Amino acid sequence: MERDVSIEYHGSLALLTLNTQEAKDWVNENAEIPSYLWRTGTTFAIEINYLEDLVIAMNSHGELTTDS
Repeated sequence: MERDVSIEYHGSLALLTLNTQEAKDWVNENAEIPSYLWRTGTTFAIEINYLEDLVIAMNSHGELTTDS
């Protein structure tokens, strides 16, 4: 089963890749990601200290699954 969101750790940053349309829609509706953090149309960077809150919010959605 493919995860909705994949997480790659890089020191103090993580890259989140949105693997499904549901994940893309959730981020568009619930998170404000500045344009300079987007690496591609589906991958953005986030500081590790914000990652846990974002993952908790995504997982509380019910249908979204993450690597963490």
